[in-house]
This record gives sequence, C-alpha cells and structure tokens, in this order.
Amino acid sequence: MINFDYSKVSNPVLSLEKIHVRDPAVLIHNGLIYVFFSYHDPRAGTWHIGMNTTGDFAHFSDIFIISPEGYASPGNVIRVKDQWVICYQQYREFPHYLCLSFSEDLTNWSKPVKMFNTGPENKWNID
Repeated sequence: MINFDYSKVSNPVLSLEKIHVRDPAVLIHNGLIYVFFSYHDPRAGTWHIGMNTTGDFAHFSDIFIISPEGYASPGNVIRVKDQWVICYQQYREFPHYLCLSFSEDLTNWSKPVKMFNTGPENKWNID
C-alpha cells in the first residue's frame, strides 16, 4: 500500500516546461507508482508513450519513452501470466490502430503489436 501526504501534491501533478503530457494511466506495484501518459513535443510535432515513477506524486523519476513515435493514449496496464501488457493507439498513419506492448519489468517494453485497426473496412461503429 502506498501511504503519502495528499497535502504535498500540487496541481498540475506532472508539468514539463516544453513537453505536453496528458492521458495518465497509473499502476501501483511493489510500493512504486508507475505513471504512463501521452508525451507530446509540440516543437518536433511528435507523440510517444512516456512513463515515469513516483512514490508520492510530488517527486518523479526521469521519463522513459516506451513507444515509437506516433503513439498516444495509454490504457490500463495489466498482468497477464508472466508479463505486463499495456494498450495504446497509433495516430501517425491511417488507418489508426490499437496496439499492445509487453514487458517483464514495467520499464522495458516491446515494439507495438497491432490488434485492431480503425479503417473504413471495419463496420463495428456503423448502424
């Protein structure tokens, strides 16, 4: 269980001077809080999935980029058998798609594996 002082948490919780962050997803594991988020560099026009850790939401580790460029919107991180799995989206090229990445240690993640594209051939969202 994480026990921290909420009075020491300020808003915004994570703010970077030249990078925009959004879409947080949080996992607590072995006493450490893993924070996954969309990492947008507006100067370069790039998107990635970023990740860092914290124990108190006041102090954070360095940011790790865990996806190739063009990916955003991380979902929940879940444990499946002997590995962790995260879902996120690819927006750089059309058709966009959902993908999964896998990790054994929550730090080193696999290349994205496509699982569902959102192209016009999919009829799941048409009446």
